[in-house]
Amino acid sequence: MPSAPTRSHAHRPARPSPASPTRHGARAGIDRFLVPATCVGVRPGELHAPHGLELLYEGVLTMNPLTPHRELFERKAASYRARWPWLRIEA
Repeated sequence: MPSAPTRSHAHRPARPSPASPTRHGARAGIDRFLVPATCVGVRPGELHAPHGLELLYEGVLTMNPLTPHRELFERKAASYRARWPWLRIEA
């Protein structure tokens, strides 16, 4: 049985560049997600949420200051709102 295709992240170039520095480890990548409310990683016995969980629980989408790409953030936030209209975008 063929495996399902993986989802590539359109907001990140294939090769590191000044706009996309090389990251070391999953935590460093999670820290730079476009939307702080989605900067959450879970594995057995461990939770990594550098911005906490409040924005996630409140449904608030803001731009990550570590990844200041407004156009990409706006596209991502619009995509989330299309699926979950109750989310709030705060720029």
